[in-house]
Amino acid sequence: VHIGNAYGVSTLSDEFGYWGTAAILSGHDWSGTLSNFPYYSFVYSLILWPIMMLPVGATAMFRVALAINAVMLVITFWISCACTKRLYPMLPGKFCTIICAAVTLYSANIYNAQNTSGEILNLLLFWTLFYVCIRFVKAPQMGWALLMGLLAVLNFAAHMRSISLLATVLVILGVMLLHKRAKVKVFLTGILITGVGILAFNQIKNWVIEYVYQAGELSTLNDVGAQTQKLTALFAPETLYDVLAMCWGRVFYLGTASFLLIYIGIIACAVAAGKMILRKIQRMPDEHPAENVGIVALFLLLSLLLSIGISSVFFLDPGDRIVYLYYGRYTEYLA
Repeated sequence: VHIGNAYGVSTLSDEFGYWGTAAILSGHDWSGTLSNFPYYSFVYSLILWPIMMLPVGATAMFRVALAINAVMLVITFWISCACTKRLYPMLPGKFCTIICAAVTLYSANIYNAQNTSGEILNLLLFWTLFYVCIRFVKAPQMGWALLMGLLAVLNFAAHMRSISLLATVLVILGVMLLHKRAKVKVFLTGILITGVGILAFNQIKNWVIEYVYQAGELSTLNDVGAQTQKLTALFAPETLYDVLAMCWGRVFYLGTASFLLIYIGIIACAVAAGKMILRKIQRMPDEHPAENVGIVALFLLLSLLLSIGISSVFFLDPGDRIVYLYYGRYTEYLA
């Protein structure tokens, strides 16, 4: 990332939305302009907020934000190493490092690190949630359930497309209870903290829309509520066809972007999750090592499939942009 050659935003609406909230928080009045923009999450803006308060010019602020992106990428690399070592303790350390470096340096991550669209934060939050999920599955304690619920809400708050992760966490909590791996109080703790977190986020989001975006005509365009009406259109055959076509387009994109490796991962996760379900049907002992791997695989598989579906529904009205057919930005952080 050539920070010295960066001078400003490249994705106007996205980046301006994040910087705009940070500007309002730091005392600058950008409300007149932001009233013409759709809502963008305030979570990444909290990182940009202290940068906006620095006594430097706009270019320097932008470069500081890119430096923070680089730091978040490094932290993501460390967390991915921790996840790999916990899942595959027999693999040599150097081999794990090489794999995790390749994942961290995925081309989309390098590109996103050169702008302030918040994608690197989303990547970091996902890997953090994945690590906590692994720890929870292996040791289903109340603390891990609490942390997993909080991180699920934080992922959702950082970008509402991550409602897929929120739903997946709820499923994992249910699976752990069903398999008698987690006690009822642990399950309820995870559910309760997730519910409270969603309510708190919704209150903050409404405040941001009202006072930062001045409740403008476009302010709720990116809100989940604005997308739910599209679900009713799924009953129309032509709409369902469009959604399926976009789902396939995203699967195609992820395959080409990952040199087909994503397909191997999907099959491996499906097999591991299937074996876990089969063991439950056959009432085999739950403490088998395959049980842990199966639940973690289910987390990854559901996260990806739900993200693909949600992204496809979001772009049901693509206009004349053919890129929406295979738009991968909302799913490739899971690849």
